[in-house]
Amino acid sequence: MKKPEIFNIQEIDLQNGQLYVLEKDLHFTFEVSRMYWLSGSDQSIRGDNANKINERIYLCQQGSIELSLEDQLHQHEVFILDKPTIAVYCPNMYWIKAKILQPDTILMCLNSAKYDPSDIIAQPEEFFK
Repeated sequence: MKKPEIFNIQEIDLQNGQLYVLEKDLHFTFEVSRMYWLSGSDQSIRGDNANKINERIYLCQQGSIELSLEDQLHQHEVFILDKPTIAVYCPNMYWIKAKILQPDTILMCLNSAKYDPSDIIAQPEEFFK
């Protein structure tokens, strides 16, 4: 079973700002089928579900997030994403909660699969049975 993994994203200083680079095969192996980003009010929880098939990469482009991942054996990991040079790989079959720690936060997610409601496990009692 694959495990969550935190990794650094390359930051390149340019005259007019920074460039952040994330590359397939260097940072992750799946083909990106969908990408979205979200925001929310301070201390709000996003996610609170699991995917049967979809693998994800989470990046905090702005602000900060507490990303909590838990497998079906209740092994739990918490990651703080508070700069654009940090990303977390989340395999399928992990329960995820993303707690927004600042009101200006933007969380981006790269997905291995297109949206499919049948891939989502929304009830914790179904996931942890």
